[in-house]
Amino acid sequence: RSRQFATLAAAFFLAHPVQTESVTYIVQRAESLMGLCYLLTLYGFIRGVASPGRGWHGVSVLACVLGMGSKEVMVTAPLLVWLYDRTFVAGTFGGAMRARWRVYLGLVSIGI
Repeated sequence: RSRQFATLAAAFFLAHPVQTESVTYIVQRAESLMGLCYLLTLYGFIRGVASPGRGWHGVSVLACVLGMGSKEVMVTAPLLVWLYDRTFVAGTFGGAMRARWRVYLGLVSIGI
């Protein structure tokens, strides 16, 4: 009788939702890190356009590297940066690419 009780207790412990908390906690941390890096990629690009120099564009590329290391969704970040550049800065897709092709090459080469 005690073996049956022990088996039942062990089965209940294995199926209990407390066991999934550690897994979901890690996934939530990866999502948060990716979101932070996504926003930092866009912010660094915006600041880089506003100020001369390569520092902020480097921050943007570095944030993109870190984000792609944490979650696959980050692959869309270069596209978002390009759309932002076309819409608010350059006016055309070609103009955006001609003006900042090095930044886009850095962002896209990370995802390959």
